[in-house]
Amino acid sequence: RELTEKLSRSTGIREYPVLTKLRDTVPQQGLTIRERQKNLKNAFRVLDPERINRKRILIIDDVLTTGTTVSEVAATLRRESDPGFIGVLTVGRVAKRG
Repeated sequence: RELTEKLSRSTGIREYPVLTKLRDTVPQQGLTIRERQKNLKNAFRVLDPERINRKRILIIDDVLTTGTTVSEVAATLRRESDPGFIGVLTVGRVAKRG
């Protein structure tokens, strides 16, 4: 949340949370991709679908590891509303080893 607030202040683009988390999930760190997907499946809900219909949505994530969180958030947005565009901004990316 701190990241989105700073970005909003520096760009002048209004921050508007569009999702809520429906249940607690375990930390993603150390989970396999399948475990991450199961952990986040149906964990989010769109707060006000009508407000974001045909709007440009920017998903902001501090670190992109497998992309599971971003994928589930985007899927929830598409399933529960009609966004005009979904973009993703990440600050860091975890490199694959090997």
